[in-house]
Amino acid sequence: MLDLKGLIVVQEVARCGSFGRAAKALAYTAPAVSQRIAALERVHGVLLFERSPRGVRPTPAGRLLLRHAEPLLQAEAAARADLAAAAESRRGLVRLGTFTTAAAGFVADALRTASDDHGLEFEIVQGEPYELLPRVHARDLDLAVVFSYPGQPASISFQGRSTVDETRLTWIHLGDDPLVLVVSRQHRLADRTHVRRSDLRQELFIPVSPLMPTFAGVERHLGFLPRFASVETADYQAVLGFVSAGLGVALAPRIVLEQARRDDVVALPLAGRPIRRRVDVVSASVEPALRGTAERVAIDALVAAAAVSLETDGR
Repeated sequence: MLDLKGLIVVQEVARCGSFGRAAKALAYTAPAVSQRIAALERVHGVLLFERSPRGVRPTPAGRLLLRHAEPLLQAEAAARADLAAAAESRRGLVRLGTFTTAAAGFVADALRTASDDHGLEFEIVQGEPYELLPRVHARDLDLAVVFSYPGQPASISFQGRSTVDETRLTWIHLGDDPLVLVVSRQHRLADRTHVRRSDLRQELFIPVSPLMPTFAGVERHLGFLPRFASVETADYQAVLGFVSAGLGVALAPRIVLEQARRDDVVALPLAGRPIRRRVDVVSASVEPALRGTAERVAIDALVAAAAVSLETDGR
């Protein structure tokens, strides 16, 4: 095995051209430097430096070793940095953006795990996906938990404009949150065990997003273009309130109903494959290895917590 400290001595001797000057630069004694070089030569059976009264210079074998010395020492420094980062993760701070229903559900569970098991601290920002993604790109946030719908990217604002180039971010799929049909307790369909799509042709829908009337997936799922109430809100409690008041029905994320626990509305299975709200955690780091250790710990905790709350490929 190569002596990495010995490589540093070899580099300094080659740079200084003298054992004595190298010893002074390294704060060693001249005999200590000479002994270190001699030990390397003895172990590997080569002469590394030609000695002369005017100084020393690398032999061909010495030049060959010097060619390998820099990358080896850089790799050793990188390994030390990784170990230091691993230790630092116990005091790491992660700036995390999230949407509200995730924050109240699996994100809170992930934060607890990362805090209890790894000592991480968090700064939390709640917002819509299109608001959070530019902040991740600008590295104002380390991570963001966001959602998107089929044909409706997470970066699209309520005004229909893209707020960031999504290809410049790294996406890790956490799972899917299917939409379910929600009606008031007094609705004519409330007692059904299942609802056919044709039963809803005359219904007025409360959109769960100001952009929902533009979601192509809604028409594909229902088999017709529904009528939407003139409502502009992303507040699910408001949507459920409108449904409860009999102002319309809604297709709402399942996790919203699980968290709301309201007895004035009913969630019903709807025939056909449901529309799924995709949930991702987004990072500005293109390569996973470039993320800080605290960031990787947070992502692992989010993946584990989401697997309990969301539908994943393995469920």
